[in-house]
Amino acid sequence: MPGDVLATEEEYIPGMNAYVENGHIYAAVEGTVSVEGGVISVRNPKKNVTPIKEGMYVIGLITDDIRTVQFVKLDDIVVGDKRFVAVKNGKIVAKRRSEGMSSRQPLKEFAAGDVVLARVDSDREDTYELDTFGRELGVVNANCSLCGRPLRYMENDGKLRCDACKRSEYRHTSAYYGDIEKIAEEIKQHALSPVKRQRPSRPPFRRTGGFHDSPRGRFEEGREGHRSFRPRFEGAGDRRRETRNPGERREKRGEFE
Repeated sequence: MPGDVLATEEEYIPGMNAYVENGHIYAAVEGTVSVEGGVISVRNPKKNVTPIKEGMYVIGLITDDIRTVQFVKLDDIVVGDKRFVAVKNGKIVAKRRSEGMSSRQPLKEFAAGDVVLARVDSDREDTYELDTFGRELGVVNANCSLCGRPLRYMENDGKLRCDACKRSEYRHTSAYYGDIEKIAEEIKQHALSPVKRQRPSRPPFRRTGGFHDSPRGRFEEGREGHRSFRPRFEGAGDRRRETRNPGERREKRGEFE
């Protein structure tokens, strides 16, 4: 079965449908164990059992919070007669979450004990790297850090409030906070058709006739391939030339006799 220990890393080399974690070799799918030439594999895998893949939505519990990394214990996903197995746990890195965030927002968006809906960004050897970019991703259930009672989402300020002790807390909440049916629908949709997150690429320079535009200015290509630079802002070219000769700049300030 997925997650079963097959052997240790010192005994065999992991083969097909097997992976290594903490020095042990585990089965990634349901099937029959096969050993050939020091390589241990899982043969004849069942079609209705498969590991969780990149681009899928997963749900899990945050178990540990260590500075900028939150570790998530993932649950298996069942869609009809098909089962997607979480063969390892996941983690959320705060640095990746901070992309596009306002500087006024706090760094800690999750806390231990929160249930989160996340996307599998990459499948590493020992863990799933998760991200929570998107209005539907984030915390879907949380408890008060003071009294342990459930927190209720407040639409007026986007915070979570405890009705028992009147405490307000901040989380990166999902648009489907507390809505089990919507959460199950999103997980099912992305399990059948996983979509990887498209990161924005750096736009290429624009070419117009004999000119080559860049964010800092414009290059003009001459007849013999020579390029002359025209700064985009007035005085920008003088500043660039000035920085090339620091001695001349110090002489202007009277540092030399």
